[in-house]
Amino acid sequence: MAITYTSDFKGQANDVSATITSNALTVATGDFLTVVVSYENNPSSTAWTVSNTGTAITWTKQAETNTASNCKVVLWTGTAGATPPTTVSVQSTAGVFTDSSRAMFTAVHTGAHATTPLPAGNIFSGVGGTDVTQLITPTSSGSALWMVAGDWGATNSFAAAANCTLAATAYHETGIQTVVPIRPTTQPRTNAAAFTIGETDTAGTIAWIAFEVQAEPGTDVPLKRNLPAFVAKGAFSGSAAAPTPGMPVFNEGDLLVVSIESANQAITTPTDYTQFANSPQSTGTAATAGGVRLAAFWKIAVAGDTAPTIVDTVNHTCAQIYSIRGIDSGNPVNITAGQTQAATTAVSFPSVTTTVDNCLILNLMANDRDAASTANISAQANAALASLTVQHDETITAGVGGGLCTITGIKAAAGVVGNTTATNAASVTNATLTIALQGSPKIPDWTITQKFTPLRM
Repeated sequence: MAITYTSDFKGQANDVSATITSNALTVATGDFLTVVVSYENNPSSTAWTVSNTGTAITWTKQAETNTASNCKVVLWTGTAGATPPTTVSVQSTAGVFTDSSRAMFTAVHTGAHATTPLPAGNIFSGVGGTDVTQLITPTSSGSALWMVAGDWGATNSFAAAANCTLAATAYHETGIQTVVPIRPTTQPRTNAAAFTIGETDTAGTIAWIAFEVQAEPGTDVPLKRNLPAFVAKGAFSGSAAAPTPGMPVFNEGDLLVVSIESANQAITTPTDYTQFANSPQSTGTAATAGGVRLAAFWKIAVAGDTAPTIVDTVNHTCAQIYSIRGIDSGNPVNITAGQTQAATTAVSFPSVTTTVDNCLILNLMANDRDAASTANISAQANAALASLTVQHDETITAGVGGGLCTITGIKAAAGVVGNTTATNAASVTNATLTIALQGSPKIPDWTITQKFTPLRM
């Protein structure tokens, strides 16, 4: 059975207090709590007291790590008693700088959890440079995965890694520390497939802890999803000035995808759109032959939407908009991957491994072909995908030349997609993205059987 949860994140400035207390929590008897605190300038702290309102919880320290550059991260867990807590507090009781800057992440797991909620093999901690990740294989479907990362440094900026989301806005005390909690974009997990949780950052040495809160093994009805459908493409636009792509036919609630190519020059995110993970992909010298950049963005359509303004990238810019129906509007992206290729006629799109059935696969490509053509791609193939279709393929001669191609296919069963391959009419440098889009959840089909026993008189 799947875990459900609420979470709280709070930062506290330097020299305020030796104790940090959560914001008000909503907890029921039997809920499982995880508390992670990151301390700045405090690797010398050797003792803490964890306490709570309500019935006293037996708190267990599960992991601890710190960097030589003075950032310590510690994880405690406990189960709510007869009178559930409304707040949890952590106090430094020994060591130097007990009132240093800190941040506290508390997660309350209210769904059915396993007898031992934190599997010993799925508690990880460490110290690393920028861009820390950890592969976790959940012990059961329905589990929750978490990471908390902290850095003692004057400046830093954290973002979620691919297929992950910040569980709260990062806490940053200028000149001292930055702390952030991270979770998978799809949480709780819908299966027990291995997942890489992580962050990207701009500086520093990162102390981090990552862990699984295991769902109770059960007999959940698997979540089935509708198959998303490619609806339409808007008019392609390529120019030495700002392009003006046409708007495709769409309904409110459809997914709108914008694909943009440049000669490896900066691409601006269109207003109200979100960039896909692993976008952009780029290679080569800007504004010269061999310079290619591909970026892709999405939004959920609302009534009255018009084509976004695409900012000129200077040498030339190509853009096109697509509409897709039947997606999970709350979480449309299952997984993505990107890569670049040196000049070749043998195009290959990166593989991904989908975690749900019925995904629509978008294979997007930008290339540097200097030709006015709509007949570049042929012989597309991928044994793992049904209905493989070239939706559009066009290059231009403006600037140093370039263009876009989009191929779609259906991945019926969750698993490895493999590389979509194709032949290009000329040897081109290219940048590619593979994007797996997941459909809206289906309402389960229930069969009710009634047994009738005759009454004997």
